Amino acid sequence: MTATNIRSGVCASVLALVAIGAAGGTAEAAALELQVDGAPGPFTAGSLITIELSMRDLKGEEAAGFQAFLSYDSKAMTFILGEYTDDPFGQPILAITGVDGELDLAAGLLLDGSQSPTSADATLAVLTFQANVDGICIPDVAFRDTFPPSRLTSVAGEAIKPLDLNEFPLPACAADLDFSGDVGIVDLLTVLASWGAECPGDVNRDGLVGFTDLLTLLSAWGPCP
Repeated sequence: MTATNIRSGVCASVLALVAIGAAGGTAEAAALELQVDGAPGPFTAGSLITIELSMRDLKGEEAAGFQAFLSYDSKAMTFILGEYTDDPFGQPILAITGVDGELDLAAGLLLDGSQSPTSADATLAVLTFQANVDGICIPDVAFRDTFPPSRLTSVAGEAIKPLDLNEFPLPACAADLDFSGDVGIVDLLTVLASWGAECPGDVNRDGLVGFTDLLTLLSAWGPCP
């Protein structure tokens, strides 16, 4: 395993093991969610980082539009482009422009009546950034506090509740650090390569990579469920 692969695996562990739920991450809630599209970092200076904004888990409650208010680290990344998807909400309400580290998004159903409210999981927008520095693991993009808040709206214009705002959430098989579909030797080497002081291989976030992190990985050894 090369040093580059180890660094990539360690960076993958950050994306896999850090879950931030601005609304608590309740299983019953619908969600607006930020995810890195494609392979995780580390991203080097000059490379492009693509982030998708999606909705999921509406459980039959139909949405007719959304608004999302984001912040990003304008020193670490430069905003390049923001595009709404054509479906399910093809009518842009706000142009996506990155000003002072902030992004405002809103879109709804096409005005010609050709789109209908939906409860299906869907990608709502795709955001492209360029890394200004080396070694970005988790892109510093987050929902920011606003009034009115980020939300999905019903055909009546009311906010769909409860709603979670998820930033790079935990996958189903968190110990699979290299995203190979099983927990094995490469994942073990990733933890061992990080052994010691606080670093991205700190599985249990106690400030040290050590035996607890190793045991956590070993307890999940084998194919992911």
